[in-house]
Amino acid sequence: VRVVIGGPGGGGSGVPINNGQRINGIMGSQAFGTNLNKDFNKRTQLRSSYFYNQLNHNITQDKERLNFFPSGDFNFSEKSRQDNQSVNHRLNLIVDHKIDSLNSFRSTTNVQLTQLDNVSSSVTANRDQEGSLLNRGLRSNMVFGNSYQANSELLLRHRFGKPGKTISANLTFGLNGSDLEGSLNAENEFFGQSPSRENIEQLNFQNNQSFNYGINTAYTEPLGGRKYLELYYNFRQNHNDVNREVFDWLDDNLVFNQNLSNKFNSLYTYHRPGANFSYNSGKYNFVAGLAMQATQLRGELVLWDEQVNNSFRNLLPNMQLNYSFSNTKNLMFNYQTTVNEPSIEQLQPVIDNSDPLNIYIGNPELRPAYNHSWRVNYNSYDMGKFVNLFANAFLNFTENAIVNAQSIDDRQIRTISPVNVRNNVLAGANVNFGFPIKQLKSRFNIGPNINYSQGFNQINALEDIIRIQNLGGNARYDFNWKEFVNFGLTANVSRQSTAYDFRQDQNQLFLNRSFGSDLGINFLNKYTFSSTFTYLSYTSRSTGFDESIPLLNLSFSRFVLKNNIGEIKLAGNNLLNQNIGVVQRADVNFIEQTVTNNLGRFVMLSFTYRLNNKLNPMGNMGRMGSGMRMMRIQN
Repeated sequence: VRVVIGGPGGGGSGVPINNGQRINGIMGSQAFGTNLNKDFNKRTQLRSSYFYNQLNHNITQDKERLNFFPSGDFNFSEKSRQDNQSVNHRLNLIVDHKIDSLNSFRSTTNVQLTQLDNVSSSVTANRDQEGSLLNRGLRSNMVFGNSYQANSELLLRHRFGKPGKTISANLTFGLNGSDLEGSLNAENEFFGQSPSRENIEQLNFQNNQSFNYGINTAYTEPLGGRKYLELYYNFRQNHNDVNREVFDWLDDNLVFNQNLSNKFNSLYTYHRPGANFSYNSGKYNFVAGLAMQATQLRGELVLWDEQVNNSFRNLLPNMQLNYSFSNTKNLMFNYQTTVNEPSIEQLQPVIDNSDPLNIYIGNPELRPAYNHSWRVNYNSYDMGKFVNLFANAFLNFTENAIVNAQSIDDRQIRTISPVNVRNNVLAGANVNFGFPIKQLKSRFNIGPNINYSQGFNQINALEDIIRIQNLGGNARYDFNWKEFVNFGLTANVSRQSTAYDFRQDQNQLFLNRSFGSDLGINFLNKYTFSSTFTYLSYTSRSTGFDESIPLLNLSFSRFVLKNNIGEIKLAGNNLLNQNIGVVQRADVNFIEQTVTNNLGRFVMLSFTYRLNNKLNPMGNMGRMGSGMRMMRIQN
């Protein structure tokens, strides 16, 4: 079960809230892995691994959405199904070599191959506030093919004879590609004053190739008196070739569709020189730096004989201060600036009609977003009384923020395109306070929090301000009696409100709550019983939405073999058979509720062999924790 509250910016920019670790849909997986590690000598080590995974993921969803537009509201409904299958191979290699006492290198290589076969279908409808049909559609998509990626890094390090004086270089190389085929079949019907019907039958072929390389260098010079100067330079180039061909079926013939096809070549170049000054004293550490980031994108839309040329330059200051009041009390302040350049997909003025009622088109006029981030942290821990206090506050301010503007025509076809807006603001604070009560063999943790965001967006060419506020907190109580009984209670409450400038009558208010308990009992030095119960409650005071879901897991274990290194475990999961997932979202101009299928009640029998207990017979912690799992058999 998941609840998502969207932030300013739209385009699915919601913030997910974890509440139960449940995965939407029914998932089947087969996996195998192995590793080979070898120390050739004291200077050279090899670490390698191979993993194989086959995944089948079936998802069915019922979605209801209320859309707010200045011209009027309408209701959207969708029933959809996905059947996704993939086969994945991964190979990892790491080589560490110490050339001598002052020089070393580390090589890391990752290779991944994926085969996929995805099929999806949906039935959608838009209705006005009186319930009359505005449009409806049937759609089916299929995508299958292969993709690959290979990434490699070589890190060279040299230490000079002078303490603190070092130089390093990190060389990077990457290769990515995909060869995919797909189809789109859609039937759309439009009602109103000018009824019409359209059928879409298309095939598409997409071949993408990407090649990148770069170097990161850093030189550190001690200035004396615990002062250091770091000089660095980062360089990266990325070459992309995108070839997407779309064909329409017309009179049993395939006809090339230039408007939806895309042949694009690009060269992305990135330079970032910079310097940092640091000072380390007994009480505090101080770092201040400045970098200049220059990026250049040169691209060609082959089918349209158009060029995309963008160059950006930005100064990026940063500062960090750490102050230690004592070994257990610390205050940290951090200021950082970053630049988020538009992606190639966002810059290409090419239409994506994979959902014909929700069309996406890029914007070649996009500018990078410039972000300022301030953060303050305070940590305190009393080792004698076992009392801890953590406090955190942050503020993010983004200039030229990139958001997804929306427009809708008289047939209720929505077009989405990225644009720059003036700024977005995100701020928040949270506190965590924990303390024991020794007489009760208990411990309490309390954590209130607040978050606020404000941002601009565009709806039908009108700029709107969206404000989201989240007030909440969590609490936990733990009771421990020696090694035999562990008992805990938890609570988490969140009140989230969304306010729109252009339609104040549609402001939203959500209340999300979760309560839980967990119990562990160890007896006769060989047996363990454990249980967890979680009660999830989600309500919307604006729409009347109310959903409560209880989750119960029980397990019983018997430890076997010498030093309890083996465990036979019978576990019952989701015993109350809650086999749906619920998502509730509020975004730029809509509220949405989605119900998704989930795995219901199931029972699992497993055997676990803990290698670390065999290597360390004194570490008989099998009853209370989990070690390295060598073999697992489950039904």
